[in-house]
Amino acid sequence: MTVQRTTYDLDIIKDRDFSRNIYLRDANNDAVDLTGWTGIAQIREAMSPESVLIANIVVTIANAALGKINLYIAQANTKVCQATGVWDLALTNAADLTDTYVYGNITFSLVPSTGA
Repeated sequence: MTVQRTTYDLDIIKDRDFSRNIYLRDANNDAVDLTGWTGIAQIREAMSPESVLIANIVVTIANAALGKINLYIAQANTKVCQATGVWDLALTNAADLTDTYVYGNITFSLVPSTGA
């Protein structure tokens, strides 16, 4: 089974909790079984390990059989000065092999006005 690498851009509202579910798929668009896998995700100013770290993203394998991953950032970590950044999700499988499977751009937005 070959895991499909993909880009996935995120829009995060500043000063709010952020939570998003993503699903890992193989080349046939079938769910990748994530049993025994772990993940780490980070937001940086640029796509480089030497770039400034903006925030860590909490990664939870929410449903291993469905390839479901939850990404979470607490409100305290969305209070950033930056307007943009990049992120990536690295996963380690049961055989202890690590690779980046999802990456993309991030936009930090202010709370949209709801009007009066």
